[in-house]
Amino acid sequence: MKNKNEIKAYAMLVLCTAFWSGNFIVGKIATLFEIPPITLNFYRWFIAWILLAPFTLKEVLHNWIIIKSNILSITIMAFTSISVFNSVVYYALNYTQVLNGVLMISTIPVLIIFFSSVFKTEKTNFFQILGVAVSLF
Repeated sequence: MKNKNEIKAYAMLVLCTAFWSGNFIVGKIATLFEIPPITLNFYRWFIAWILLAPFTLKEVLHNWIIIKSNILSITIMAFTSISVFNSVVYYALNYTQVLNGVLMISTIPVLIIFFSSVFKTEKTNFFQILGVAVSLF
């Protein structure tokens, strides 16, 4: 029998996948109520921040010097991944089905491997290719 931590890890991975796919369903439902993509994106991350702040604020303050020295990189990643990416996903769900959106998002691991190969930042190994296959499956 697997230990409790291993079972907990698998359960969390399943929950992560369920929440991520639920995000697309919520995005599609929001289009039925004509909620603008940027508004939906703002409230999604605002609620997440409220829920997570009590657990993370202490670490953020403790590591403030490191965060401050990397603020440009953090800001760029936050803008492109949280602001732009999610807003574009919600906007696209106005014009397509959830399944198409999820299929498009499953290509991200392929693009990551492609760009890491182009920029020679990381060599691709068997497990990464297996992960891409599972993602596309």
